[in-house]
Amino acid sequence: MVRNDQPLLDVRGLSVAFRTRGHEQLSAVQELSVSIDPGGSLALVGESGSGKSVSMRALLGLLPANAVVGGSARWSGEGDVPGGTELIGLAPRAFRAIRGRQIGMVFQNAMQALNPTIPLKRQLTEHLRWHGSCTRAEAEVRAVRALGDVGIPDPERRIRMYPFQLSGGMRQRAMIAMAMVADPRLLIADEPTTAVDVTVQKQILDLLIDLRDRGTAIIMVTHDLGVARYLCEDVAVLYSGQVMESARLVDAVEDPRHPYTRGLIGSALELGDDSPLRPIGGNPPDLADRPAGCAFQPRCTAADGERCAEVQPLVRLADAREVRCWRSSHE
Repeated sequence: MVRNDQPLLDVRGLSVAFRTRGHEQLSAVQELSVSIDPGGSLALVGESGSGKSVSMRALLGLLPANAVVGGSARWSGEGDVPGGTELIGLAPRAFRAIRGRQIGMVFQNAMQALNPTIPLKRQLTEHLRWHGSCTRAEAEVRAVRALGDVGIPDPERRIRMYPFQLSGGMRQRAMIAMAMVADPRLLIADEPTTAVDVTVQKQILDLLIDLRDRGTAIIMVTHDLGVARYLCEDVAVLYSGQVMESARLVDAVEDPRHPYTRGLIGSALELGDDSPLRPIGGNPPDLADRPAGCAFQPRCTAADGERCAEVQPLVRLADAREVRCWRSSHE
């Protein structure tokens, strides 16, 4: 989405590739451009392997050594110079002042992200101590308060527990508390409702809404447009490492312009909706064998064989959305 005001995070042309042992480069993200305003909410939506998590890890400098990252990501956070700080290529020492303190991240699998051999107290307080934000005693007070804020009962007792002693829902809440204990301006939530039941899912989404309403900007990484619609204002729909459609989320859901967006909506299950599911046929392309032209063309029921196999234009529509499909302005 193109905004006129100064965004909190402005990503332009982000590309990520991985070097193989044969020195080939496999492109995982291509020319990703998104932005989020202070207190805003953005959903990155797409199937597994679409580049959602990889792009967010690239922004935080968390990719392995064989990754090649290009493009720009300007962060206009606390204490930044005019125009913001460039995150791509930022030195590790400078990154530590931003990652955790200004940008928090909730990882997808709480049981794997939390260390099972270390009690919550240490895991929630160590990066506060690392950043020099407060004393040991103050860090524990803030950690207990963070657990209470995310709805964990009896936080004074729970903070002394190990992750395996908590339920799946509580572990996910503890992950959110860990990301929020330093009061970051931006929270990146990577599939935060995965592997929890629907009741806990709603509780976690309500918690994220409360954080958003208190001024925290949120980027939600999800494969579920229904989850995104519950929380987010804007959406970027990713497929094979490219943004297929970026728009206000309500516009994308009510009037999708890209066939892939329509496919995601048709394959989503909605309670109370008796219409049959319309799953997208086929599978996403192999990164080593991405088709020419539109990457979605082999699975698209509206494809024009020759035209779609040759070009994939980026169309800017009057409602400020951008769609990577030549049909978008005619439908």
